[in-house]
Amino acid sequence: MSKVRVSLGVVLVVFLVGGLSLAQDKKDTPPVKTKGTLPANWKKLGLTDEQTHKVYKLRADYGDQINVLKQKITQLQSEEKAELLKLLTDAQKARLKEIATADIDKKPTDDKKPEVKKPEDKKP
Repeated sequence: MSKVRVSLGVVLVVFLVGGLSLAQDKKDTPPVKTKGTLPANWKKLGLTDEQTHKVYKLRADYGDQINVLKQKITQLQSEEKAELLKLLTDAQKARLKEIATADIDKKPTDDKKPEVKKPEDKKP
């Protein structure tokens, strides 16, 4: 039984030492290049790699915050619509549904844009 414990102890030590050496190797590797986009015309500015990576990081950070706010806006718009619909009577809700359906039916079914008539040239 003690031989099994000693063997397990040795195996455990080997795994721990191996794990530590792998962790050390990861610290020595250069950071992974971040991906992102630059604002319009910023490629023409001759940014250094450091500047480019900082721009990518800033855009990612702000992009995350903006996405959270967009989700909040969508949620608030849904809540607003629900609250507005609560103000209507059942008859008004039915009428609103009819109007919305009629508007959908009026839209062109094909992808063609309606023709815009050009003013005719008037000759004096």
